[in-house]
Amino acid sequence: MEAPKHFDPNRERWEDWLQQYSWYETATEMKKKEPEVQVTSFVTIIGSDAQKIYRTFVLSPEETKKVEEIKKRFTNYFLPKKNYTMERYNFNKLQQSMVETITEFITRLRLQASNLEDELIKDRVVVGIHDDHTREKLLSDPDLDLDKAIQICMAAERTNKEIKVMQQHSDQEVSVIKKNFGPKQNVTMEEVPKLIDNCKKCGGTHPIRRCPAYGKICKKCKKANHFAKCCRSNFRYKKKINTLEEEGTENDELSLQINSLSEFTIKAIDNIKSPSNKKELQRLLGMVQYLHKFIPYLSEITYRMRLLLKKNTEWQWDSLRDKDMERIKDLLKQAPTLKHYDPNKDVVLSVDASQHAIGAVLLQEDRPIANRPSTVRIHLQKTNG
Repeated sequence: MEAPKHFDPNRERWEDWLQQYSWYETATEMKKKEPEVQVTSFVTIIGSDAQKIYRTFVLSPEETKKVEEIKKRFTNYFLPKKNYTMERYNFNKLQQSMVETITEFITRLRLQASNLEDELIKDRVVVGIHDDHTREKLLSDPDLDLDKAIQICMAAERTNKEIKVMQQHSDQEVSVIKKNFGPKQNVTMEEVPKLIDNCKKCGGTHPIRRCPAYGKICKKCKKANHFAKCCRSNFRYKKKINTLEEEGTENDELSLQINSLSEFTIKAIDNIKSPSNKKELQRLLGMVQYLHKFIPYLSEITYRMRLLLKKNTEWQWDSLRDKDMERIKDLLKQAPTLKHYDPNKDVVLSVDASQHAIGAVLLQEDRPIANRPSTVRIHLQKTNG
């Protein structure tokens, strides 16, 4: 048998080389020879780099004839006293990687735990594997030891591989079926396309994502993706109110004066009453918020009012809020909130109605030039249309 190569302290571990030499000793029956022959053979095979270290050892005449003593000196030289606390710390950090088999993981644990007990290795297997289902099996076994843990993990690993192979075959079969699926096959309910009824874009019924209005230009607002009959632009929007009776008057006509800062418009703003409850306050703030971009510091002015809208806040309209209300009225009556009428620009009529009131505003460039609120009673008559 060929002797091991010379030991290189810079490239290999001492315990690995020493293991090779132990196998060589056994194969050549070296231990049956004279002690001087054993020492000479060991020191010769170990090589010149280690021989320099050997000459630094202080050995008695008797120790120079004992090969085991010389091995012990080399072991103490290359392997200083171990820090078992650090070894356990490094050991307990080990985790099985996603590409590592259970056999490779066990081998790595054994190498790291050369001086630790099998019981600790078993515990690390239970904690360190990445398969949670296998971990549950290990934890449920009261008589679990290292050998049984390894068997369970290897069995689970083989099962997972077989399942993956079966899934691959199943996916291939499904792919073949889909390719061979022809028009003569029965169509299930799940394959029937879903329909959209009374579409808001075209007004008809069609399969989902197949609206005939998609890409078409509306003839009214000139915008895309809807027909004119479904156009919802504000200036074309109409409400049908069958009967209107003004509260307190009869046959009162709604008239709008196109005259910026007219007495009628300013009077209408002056007649706005302070709200008496949260709903009226919400309507007031909604109206004012519509013009927020023309009123500076609006959020600061309405701060005290908005506090009353918070949940569980008791309604209490005080003099400070009255002052805020008057300030808002002043700002509504001043430029740039109100705008002079320009006959060369488009005019938009914005109307709204509720069960308590009806109102209308003339706008140019989103700013009011005249408005008319009115309190009404609305009677809705049932019609077939």
